[in-house]
Amino acid sequence: MQFAPGQSIVWMYQPRAPAQPCVLVDGEVVQCGSLRARIRVWNAQGIPLMRWVKPEKFRLKQPDEPRYFYPGSLKR
Repeated sequence: MQFAPGQSIVWMYQPRAPAQPCVLVDGEVVQCGSLRARIRVWNAQGIPLMRWVKPEKFRLKQPDEPRYFYPGSLKR
């Protein structure tokens, strides 16, 4: 599937910690490359973060889908 800048996506983020479940993260395509796409995601504080992700790790966001935040910056 081809993605274009500005599209809303859901990234299936797999944390590196062992035995952690896959986390859905709301994002937006910023730049498309031949192997990866650069996406913008937001943490719970609303700070935008940029990530390079393979296209098979994200999908288009459905209109009725809730907003998911990047869990990497949450303070516990």
